[in-house]
Amino acid sequence: MKHTKILLVLISICIFAACTSESETNVNQDTKNELKKIEEVQPTIDFKFLTKNTEKELNELLNSEGYNGLYDSKLIIGTFENDELIITSKKIQDILSLYFKLIAQEANYNADHSSFEFISAKENNGYPMLISRGVCKIKGESVSVGIGIKESQDREAHFDNGLSTITCTGCDVVCSPRRTESGDGWCTNCKSYGNCTKTETIGG
Repeated sequence: MKHTKILLVLISICIFAACTSESETNVNQDTKNELKKIEEVQPTIDFKFLTKNTEKELNELLNSEGYNGLYDSKLIIGTFENDELIITSKKIQDILSLYFKLIAQEANYNADHSSFEFISAKENNGYPMLISRGVCKIKGESVSVGIGIKESQDREAHFDNGLSTITCTGCDVVCSPRRTESGDGWCTNCKSYGNCTKTETIGG
């Protein structure tokens, strides 16, 4: 009788182990299937390809408007009125959208940028800045990009190629580009969950 009980216990252990192994195999297979579905919906993005296309589109638009690059002295982003930046035209908005999109792609984020926020020099340690926020189409994260601008004697705004571009990503509320007194880029903290990550590119 004692041997029978031991035999029954051993059989039970073997059956349990077999079921557990089969269950783990099913879970592993389910996980692989889910990952495969995600890969099919969100394929690997070639950001070098995206960046090259956006850069080409931007240069073609600049050339068609008679500008020799972003830092052409004839390229006026807008005019300053009462510490506000008034963007001059729809074409300039298109140029800005492509430029912001290009900067985000260089930081491996694919987002459209169509609205702009001006941060005055007195609000940003002496450095006027134009900011645009978008949402990455692949990662679903908020992407805020800041570019340096400068003011001419005629109160006209131009791109400033002496300053870095700043990309802040990671949370929906705040996480916005700013500058220190020395001109270095930083990102404001998130107000909600998540961590804000900065990518800075020197030289415009």
